[in-house]
Amino acid sequence: MHKIIEHINLAISQKRGLYEKQKREISGLSKSIETFKEKADKDLIEIERRYKEINDKQNDMISQYISILGIFAAILMTAFGGIQSFTSIYKNNSFNLVDSLLIACIGFLGILLMMFLLLNSIAKLSNKNLDSGNSENKWYLRHPTFVNSFIILSTLILICVTYKMSVNPPNFSWRGALYIVPITYLLIMVRIFDNYTISQFFKDIKNKK
Repeated sequence: MHKIIEHINLAISQKRGLYEKQKREISGLSKSIETFKEKADKDLIEIERRYKEINDKQNDMISQYISILGIFAAILMTAFGGIQSFTSIYKNNSFNLVDSLLIACIGFLGILLMMFLLLNSIAKLSNKNLDSGNSENKWYLRHPTFVNSFIILSTLILICVTYKMSVNPPNFSWRGALYIVPITYLLIMVRIFDNYTISQFFKDIKNKK
């Protein structure tokens, strides 16, 4: 009887040991599965985030390519349109030298401004820098080619206008003083938004030298 009880106790002990062992193994597997699941969830979230970033970048690149192609088309239309306009204007040779030079300077000035705006738009879309100097400088120091071209063309326009006024003096009227209003408005807007003055313009050029 005593032997039977010992065997029963031994069997119960073995059963309990096996149960505890299996319980530990199952618990370990559960933890491993839970850890793997958490890692898989994190990887899935990261994959979705990267997919969204790539998709957004792709859509943004397509939009930029379309915009750049449109701007290039506008540049070509501006250039060839300007050439065609000059061809039509000078076709009949009905203008004298001063008038021809004045029209040409005004036309080239318009084309210059349009080309600069279009190229600047391309630079912004492609995250490039159109500046020729330090980006912290004033705008007229960052774009010397544009500024110098503008000065030359505007000077030629003023010379032509001055010549025409000296040859055929206009009859001034007080009504012409009304044009001071838009000119004053332009100077005020430039002073407020661009925050520079003519004296500062020449001072910056002198300091650059």
